[in-house]
Amino acid sequence: MTLRTLSLSVATIALLGFTGCKPKADTTSPATAAEVANASVTAAADQIVVTQRTAVLADHDAKSKQLALVQPGEAMTFLGDSADSPTGKNEQFYKVKLSDGTEGWARNYGLILGQAGVLLSEVILYQRPTTLSPTRQKLRLGQLVGVLGSQDDFIHVSASKWQTGWVEKAAVSTDGNDILAAALCQSAMAKKTGKDALVAGLAALQGKSSTLATILQAKLDSLNGSAVSQNPAADSATPADTTKPQ
Repeated sequence: MTLRTLSLSVATIALLGFTGCKPKADTTSPATAAEVANASVTAAADQIVVTQRTAVLADHDAKSKQLALVQPGEAMTFLGDSADSPTGKNEQFYKVKLSDGTEGWARNYGLILGQAGVLLSEVILYQRPTTLSPTRQKLRLGQLVGVLGSQDDFIHVSASKWQTGWVEKAAVSTDGNDILAAALCQSAMAKKTGKDALVAGLAALQGKSSTLATILQAKLDSLNGSAVSQNPAADSATPADTTKPQ
């Protein structure tokens, strides 16, 4: 069943897990992005961020012809229609348009409403644009998010259909190099933690020119430095005195 466009706010559409209704344009003022990334942050009504590899199909059926395969970090335009999956597995397909003009249908998994952004640190997700309203959720360094708007020193983001809220502006970048870096390293880091995750993420990057790559390298260098400092005996060891007693 095709759902027609409804006039709902962007925030409501994101909170409901992007149910296929066309959102109203965000009316908040455009904001500058994190100074560290030197990129602009603006709301993008009808834009979708791809967070995992997604097939675009000729019809709203997983068995229909594949028109394209979209990679993490790419953006698609939501055309305002959605349809329930014929398999009845509680999933939906969205009518989308790709950057080359291709139109088709994509499953809702891994699709987030908003302009593409990436987190430059682990952050707390706030319910409102104030540090007085923290949630129990944290978002990870290098995570792709959809940017929905801004207010004061906060950015309204959607990380998944269950994770929508506000993060501090300094933690968000919409720079293309950072988005590409996040897309390349997120799968490599997904099942690892600590130093292993940082090493895997850096190894997946084709270049080290992004702010995200610089941050990952700095964290790795810090961990390596801590490992050395935790063994001061080894660091300060001196050769044994081989002088024979008189």
